[in-house]
Amino acid sequence: MLKVKVSDMQLSYKFRLYPSRKQEEKLLWTLDQCRFVYNEMLSKLKKQEKPDKLKLQSQLPGLKRKHPDLKDVYSKVLQYEVHRLFSNLRALVRLRKNGRKIGGLRFKGREWFKTITYNQS
Repeated sequence: MLKVKVSDMQLSYKFRLYPSRKQEEKLLWTLDQCRFVYNEMLSKLKKQEKPDKLKLQSQLPGLKRKHPDLKDVYSKVLQYEVHRLFSNLRALVRLRKNGRKIGGLRFKGREWFKTITYNQS
């Protein structure tokens, strides 16, 4: 299945995957690692007085040293989790400015984290 979305002159492709059992296990493992990084970065973000994306992203190598399994995940995928965190934060700020009552960002459990993004510019 191929879907093409055209917005602002950018193409976005979505592919349906039919992985083997081994590939599926690897994808699920990668998904768990990304969820772990998202939650760790959210924890560090909550400790910051002023949200700083670059400071948070610079902590990824230290996190990889502390958790060697993360070295098996493509670095851009982990960097995207920091980007996603700040994207979610920007969305909350916009909603607050529009007068909505909004809580804070939440830690993600297994059932709430279902996307991996392999972005390459």
